[in-house]
Amino acid sequence: MFRTALMLFMSSLAIPALASMRCGTHLVDEGDSVEQVLERCGQPLSRIVNEPALRNNGVPKLNAARTEFWVYGPSGGVYRHLCFIDGKLVEIRLERKGYEAVEELFLQIITNLLRNTVKER
Repeated sequence: MFRTALMLFMSSLAIPALASMRCGTHLVDEGDSVEQVLERCGQPLSRIVNEPALRNNGVPKLNAARTEFWVYGPSGGVYRHLCFIDGKLVEIRLERKGYEAVEELFLQIITNLLRNTVKER
């Protein structure tokens, strides 16, 4: 009984750590703005920006969003991948892969996020 309770408590402590990242003495969390992350972590190694899809008249399509994918690292052999939607940090991922896997990872992240957004609506 005690062992089960301890395991549940320890696993609940680990969950918030997945949604945050340390930059020097600062902490970056999901929900932070692009400006906050830049201030705390500086310029990323790589930054890909996708503007929202537009209609013929120049107005953004329904549910279109600006997405940004950033990479920091390597730090101890780990790359930190950040995904922003409309200026808010929505996902932080740690990856030990080489830099050449960045584009593939970004495509996976945005595909998953778009699928989740469509399901919610």
